[in-house]
Amino acid sequence: FFRIHMVLICLHPTRAVIDIPSSNCQTVLEVKQLLSIHTGIPCCSLALFTSGARQLDSCAISSLPEGHNSRLHLVVEPKPQRLQLPSDIILRVLSYVDATSNNAALAVCVQWQQAARLCVTRMAPSKREPRLRATLTNEHVARMLLPNLQSLDLSDCFLVDDQSLVAISDACDDGCPLTQLNLGSCVGLRNLQLLRSATLQWLNINGCSQLQTPPLRSALPQLTELWHSDGLSRTMSGVGPRLRLEFPPNVLVPLLDLTVRTVAGGCFVMRDVPKSMRVETFCKLAAQWLGTSKQLYTVVYRDRVLDNEEQSLGHYDVRTDSYISLVFRMCSDDNSPCV
Repeated sequence: FFRIHMVLICLHPTRAVIDIPSSNCQTVLEVKQLLSIHTGIPCCSLALFTSGARQLDSCAISSLPEGHNSRLHLVVEPKPQRLQLPSDIILRVLSYVDATSNNAALAVCVQWQQAARLCVTRMAPSKREPRLRATLTNEHVARMLLPNLQSLDLSDCFLVDDQSLVAISDACDDGCPLTQLNLGSCVGLRNLQLLRSATLQWLNINGCSQLQTPPLRSALPQLTELWHSDGLSRTMSGVGPRLRLEFPPNVLVPLLDLTVRTVAGGCFVMRDVPKSMRVETFCKLAAQWLGTSKQLYTVVYRDRVLDNEEQSLGHYDVRTDSYISLVFRMCSDDNSPCV
């Protein structure tokens, strides 16, 4: 677990002080990897210095100096004038399954009252399998719901259950401005209708295998994006003008991490589509999931209409090495051109 002290960020936009217990990070590279995840800044742009201004080697085998539990200095380089650490630092709990380290880390978390985002997630040193956190209790959840909390990530926490939803709902009723909630792989959840929030916009319930009821539209009036990997998503088709659904793996096996996003106007964006897939197959699979006819859609890639259904997506130079977007727009019933 590490903390970034916001005071120094204010004094120097490219420098911060971090606390890193040796139980979580043994090498400089591990520290930089965690900080890269934490801030979104590439490892190559991060440099670590001791309190005596000595830069630490970034080699993977370079151990952290003795006594580093006190403090290290983080500097963004090589062009610090153009890179700034984000103002809404995501506080991450990087701890192991044992109750002692978890509780200690959580205690430090809730003391940082200015955190607008809180991420309690699984993490382990490099070259080791991540271990799922199993000691998070509803008491911890209640303590995390700070008055100004906007984003809460509780993914992979085994003990999060329906009572956790009640605690979150109560906090939202009391004015907690929560807009993002990640409950991915919280297998203890069953009744999502216990969740209510007047501000929640993004909800992830992927991997919640025991869920038996979908969320109530009336309880989540601002919800515009929902992530779920099974049939529960279909019951949410009327949530609002914008709804993000994740296709179930058993339906779209050839499509790795395929997602669909509905936006105003009947436009759907799909990502990570294999270029070997034909345009016709692409439309057919999407229409199958959405419960509509594939004839209602025209496939568009980078503002170009893909009008030959027999051609593969690769024929149109669809790139798969990065996130790309394919859009197919719903046409009107009178067969007029899609706008």
